Amino acid sequence: TTKYLVETLRTLCLAHLPLSWPTTHAARDTRESAAVEPKTGRYLPSETHAHSILLMELAIELFLPHLLPSAFYDLSHYDPARSMAGTTQAAFALDCCAQQGDVVRTFKGREASQRWVSEFVGRELENRSASAECANRGEDGMSRSWLESFYFIMLDILRSVGGIACVWDADPLLPTVHPRSGGGEMLTRTDFSDGQRQMGCTACKADFETSVGKTSEEV
Repeated sequence: TTKYLVETLRTLCLAHLPLSWPTTHAARDTRESAAVEPKTGRYLPSETHAHSILLMELAIELFLPHLLPSAFYDLSHYDPARSMAGTTQAAFALDCCAQQGDVVRTFKGREASQRWVSEFVGRELENRSASAECANRGEDGMSRSWLESFYFIMLDILRSVGGIACVWDADPLLPTVHPRSGGGEMLTRTDFSDGQRQMGCTACKADFETSVGKTSEEV
């Protein structure tokens, strides 16, 4: 539309780009939810939006700098090998790779993201106190089910950051979005244990979700 001076279509296309490459937390949540296949629960971002490198090239060519932070953020989620490998323009069968300077910026952003996740785990999960209204507190003020529930959350985050549980392994929003959107599930899940149900109470869950909500906005 830019090449052939079709201004109306160009305006529509430019208005659509921020929907696929958002700069707000709420908009990113919406985009990520749309990338999950309803029937299987598989995360398929390539089905809903283009590769980060293609968006970066477009943003530079058309001078759309407001889209670059989202593109860099997405690219930093992939492991270093995939970030370096680039992608292929299916329509032209052309291999596209990020410029060396952009790759360096991506890796620096990736390191910063992983450092943030580590700080999140240390601040919000390690040695976390039970809620004052915890329904499972014993006489010593501790709760075995509460401790194990939050241990499972911490383990899942570390597995995600290590690339074991998720496609993207350096996303600081993962430890905030996933425990919040699936808080009930993560506080009751048994897939890390021997099958015995380890349940965090409603008070502990609400307390944790409040902390997660504040942390998500900080990111």
